[in-house]
Amino acid sequence: MSTILDHFTYPEQFKPKTIEQLLALRICQKLNDLENLRAYLVLFEHHPKELLIGCYQKAIAKGGSKDEFFAVLRSITQSPA
Repeated sequence: MSTILDHFTYPEQFKPKTIEQLLALRICQKLNDLENLRAYLVLFEHHPKELLIGCYQKAIAKGGSKDEFFAVLRSITQSPA
């Protein structure tokens, strides 16, 4: 019997152990940013998955780049000066 994880290829044999790790992997794959997988994993350790999924959805609506994703995240998490 195969699992859902068997349907994805992973950089350097990375095997997600949690839903947050799987989401981090999928988002960086969709944003064509696999070289920065570790950064996405850290984001999912420090921010709610709903927030990061929302940032991804907004980034896709604005063109779908990794720069858009991080700009949306900054705009939401940045404290007013």
